Amino acid sequence: MTREDSYSYDTYLSPFTWRYGSEAMRRLWSEQHKRLLWRRIWVALAEAQMAAGLVRAEQVADLAAHRDQVDLARAQEIEAEIHHDLMAEVRTYAEQCPGAFAATKRLLMELVKRGGDRQALHETIREHALAAWAALRAGSANPLVERLAANPAIGQLASAVEVRGWLAANDYVGDAPQRARRFAASPVEQLR
Repeated sequence: MTREDSYSYDTYLSPFTWRYGSEAMRRLWSEQHKRLLWRRIWVALAEAQMAAGLVRAEQVADLAAHRDQVDLARAQEIEAEIHHDLMAEVRTYAEQCPGAFAATKRLLMELVKRGGDRQALHETIREHALAAWAALRAGSANPLVERLAANPAIGQLASAVEVRGWLAANDYVGDAPQRARRFAASPVEQLR
């Protein structure tokens, strides 16, 4: 079989692919490899979050276990709905390991599924997260969930009850409450 036999000329093909591209080069720039790289980045991020106590070890293990299981067919189904390759891959990965993704990512994915604009919603969530961080630094309780539940743009896509459910902290804090209780119950030496 010649190199040309492996291509269809019914759609545009870059000359770099069929004329100059080696097999290794085509693999390197493939959709499969791109998505594997994204997943490697997400696993590395989750490992860093675990080291900081933000996610549980089993969540990282779940991500790592599914890292190489790219499902291009499923991702393309999702992309046909939402028209965004990265978010389609995030949703595909989340379907494979639903317990591993953080609350605001889940909220964003649920709202995009309902027709929301990913970029605009990402910015809305970011603005509320920054405002919540400022409130926490000022000594107030964390207002993020209620701010997001009351947001009019989000309210057009989901009820406040749904938003609160997607952001329920008990699904995302790992064993932090138990560790905090153990720490508080143990004697702590004075720092000099």
